[in-house]
Amino acid sequence: MIERYTIHSTIQQLVTRFNIEESPGYKPSYNAAPGKLLPVITHQSPQGFSFFYWGTAPKWIKDKALAERIINTRVEWIQEKPLLRKALMRYRCLIPANAFYAWKKIGKKSVVPYLFTPKSTLISFAGIWEEYDDPDGNAFHTFSILTMPANETVLPITDRMPVIF
Repeated sequence: MIERYTIHSTIQQLVTRFNIEESPGYKPSYNAAPGKLLPVITHQSPQGFSFFYWGTAPKWIKDKALAERIINTRVEWIQEKPLLRKALMRYRCLIPANAFYAWKKIGKKSVVPYLFTPKSTLISFAGIWEEYDDPDGNAFHTFSILTMPANETVLPITDRMPVIF
């Protein structure tokens, strides 16, 4: 499971890499964590960043504001679950990143963090997003990172990694 990543490039680097307009709300983060408002690029608005919360509430939950969040979605589930297939077609996004963290279990309660930095200094993860209204009628946008089985570099630490473009 991917529980943290970094997005610390300058806005100018992001504008150049993703061919987007400058976004005044962008703030670099070495600790992009679930529940934080983070930049994504949706296929519906590819010209700039949208800022969504990391962690999607399950579709069947009525009170999404209080729900347990799904921060990762396995790509294998997309073929099995019609809701995920629909989300991939309609609500896909790119999640800009510089690196991601994975934790290696070294005991029942002990873990050691590892930071995986790709050769390219700026990458993007595949993601899906959703919009929902809270009980007061306010619209919220959330996203989940698509994950795949780990490659040979990541596998000694964890069995999953983000889908990286």
